[in-house]
Amino acid sequence: MVTINGVPRSKANKEANIKLKKIYSELGINHCEECGYWFGLSFHHSHKRIWFYDKDPEWLGSHEHTLLLCAKCHLDAEISRERTKELFLKHRNYDIVD
Repeated sequence: MVTINGVPRSKANKEANIKLKKIYSELGINHCEECGYWFGLSFHHSHKRIWFYDKDPEWLGSHEHTLLLCAKCHLDAEISRERTKELFLKHRNYDIVD
């Protein structure tokens, strides 16, 4: 079983998603941050989840390292690292360094 600071990875991911849902709800973000669509939303992270495990697992559940995107925008970002960088610079004023 893969763990993060002694916590099973699946549990850490679930806890991060619960935390993110609360944060985004409090911020009033309930639509795709890129196109405004509201269906098929999910969190897109600035880096692959494995990157966070090696750095700081708390970042998995941080607003600064995530965007709420619809399925289409998420897929676009997922297949293009440059697109991810553009989105984080636009929406978080965060210049991703790999």
